[in-house]
Amino acid sequence: MYMASEVGVANVAPDEVIQKHRLKPGRLLLVDTKQGVFVRDDIIKEQIATLRPVASWIEQEVGLLHSVWLQLSVVNRGVLNKR
Repeated sequence: MYMASEVGVANVAPDEVIQKHRLKPGRLLLVDTKQGVFVRDDIIKEQIATLRPVASWIEQEVGLLHSVWLQLSVVNRGVLNKR
């Protein structure tokens, strides 16, 4: 694997080039040396995103915040009625 900021850094015959791309901002590059493959950016990010159950955490916290809001609404109504 060759990675450089300029074209023409290494003299490699075109028929020996398997993959040639520009690494864009925000993109990841992973080479699995044991399997001898490049892992695509979308695959890497999907694997990272599934490491923690963020969606279920958000659902739980939103439900918790909603119940707190309801309790505060009841308390505030009682305070307002006393005035």
